[in-house]
Amino acid sequence: MGRIKSTFRVGGVDIEVEGQASAYFRSELAGCETSAVSAPSIRVVEAKRVEAPFFELFSMREGRRYVHVPLGDLDSSEITITYERGVSPAFVFYVFEPILHLFLLRKGLALVHGAAFARNGRGILLSSWGGTGKTTTVLWMAMRGGYAVLSDDWSLVSREGVLLRYPKRIRVYGYNLKEYPELSKISGPLFMHRYRVYRWLYENMPLRWGRIVLSKFEPRIPLRPEKISPTAAGVGAVPVELALLMKKKPGATDVSVEDIRLEDYACAVVYTVRFERDYFFRKYYEYAYHAGPVRAVEEHDNRLYNIVVDALRKVSRALLVHVPSRFTRKEAARLESIIQSLLS
Repeated sequence: MGRIKSTFRVGGVDIEVEGQASAYFRSELAGCETSAVSAPSIRVVEAKRVEAPFFELFSMREGRRYVHVPLGDLDSSEITITYERGVSPAFVFYVFEPILHLFLLRKGLALVHGAAFARNGRGILLSSWGGTGKTTTVLWMAMRGGYAVLSDDWSLVSREGVLLRYPKRIRVYGYNLKEYPELSKISGPLFMHRYRVYRWLYENMPLRWGRIVLSKFEPRIPLRPEKISPTAAGVGAVPVELALLMKKKPGATDVSVEDIRLEDYACAVVYTVRFERDYFFRKYYEYAYHAGPVRAVEEHDNRLYNIVVDALRKVSRALLVHVPSRFTRKEAARLESIIQSLLS
């Protein structure tokens, strides 16, 4: 019986995945899967054990199972990521994604932390810090506004100001279901019960480290974008008509917008990407200390900043969106109304 293998193409970067993680990659990148690639830029392979310097080993549980990333190869045209049998496929993908981002940067593409949706050939990029309200907005825009969801958590944008589909599954949490109870038919009857038990344990846990551990196990539903946005699969690439940077504003009671300098928007994107990819960059610093710097990583911030600035110069308008600390479907509806007026 042959080894399980899947191939993908994301933004012109060819990827080949072998072994048990292959199925997880297919579930995350459905729509990017291709029949075959001749010379993949990124190979992800399974091994019984990996032997590598400690500063090239990534681990979800220190000292148990490892993913080997030869970081020095990031300056070459190909890299092979090797994971030990038994490593969580989700963790393999977590390690893989920043590597993909670095390869995309060479092609003038960036994975920006934020959501993207489109309608009538017009794209909207909604960048934000985690937990600001982008998923609540995406669910509203798809189910109420009739927009096609291109991405929820990470959006693929080109230097030319074009949004490309990055169809990772949307992570729907219990608090999302409270806002959109109609999604409960997808979650099943026991999900909200599990979520209530989890929230009670989290809120009553007296130890900080206990809450940190519990946060890793928050119940969630991985939802394919097509489930709530049937037209999403037919959207390839659309020009960004409107770029929004969403921030929580202390004391705010409503959604408001104001103009923002392109440079400030791009800086915010860089800060968010650095934060969200913190584990990767911390491992890189360890590698750089022991083995020397890698150009692709050292130039990451400048490359990302320049791509985002160039993209924003092609956009009709870039705005800063102030939102309340508690962002509900009411605020999402208000934001949709603002977007509609800006596009009209």
